[in-house]
Amino acid sequence: MKRVALVTGAGVRAGEAIAHDLARAGWRVAAHYRNHRPRGLAAALPADLASPDGPGLLAAAFRRRFGRLDLLVNSAAAFEEASLAEIDAELARRRTSFQPRRKPVASKWLRRYASLVSNASTGAILRSDF
Repeated sequence: MKRVALVTGAGVRAGEAIAHDLARAGWRVAAHYRNHRPRGLAAALPADLASPDGPGLLAAAFRRRFGRLDLLVNSAAAFEEASLAEIDAELARRRTSFQPRRKPVASKWLRRYASLVSNASTGAILRSDF
């Protein structure tokens, strides 16, 4: 049986690359996206993880399509353009609010044998004009 991965933020950038690399390595990949629908993977699951019901809707859609979860890759991110001088604690919190410290994302989906990878990049909130 093929291993199953859910990659959040799989529509663009690092999440997209991770999802396609896992698929090439033989994984069945469920690719979460908000705006940019990924192609060529086992499933593309839309959800707005910033909304209160977003993580639960994504989890429900995933469970309907797949009977197991072996790997959860958290790569979803909010992108707010800011210079280095404009970054404060609140902007950093919003930027990483999709990471697994949020119970609906991590604890409901992971079972005893699943793995979790969290990918965050502060470069996503920086403009090049600083």
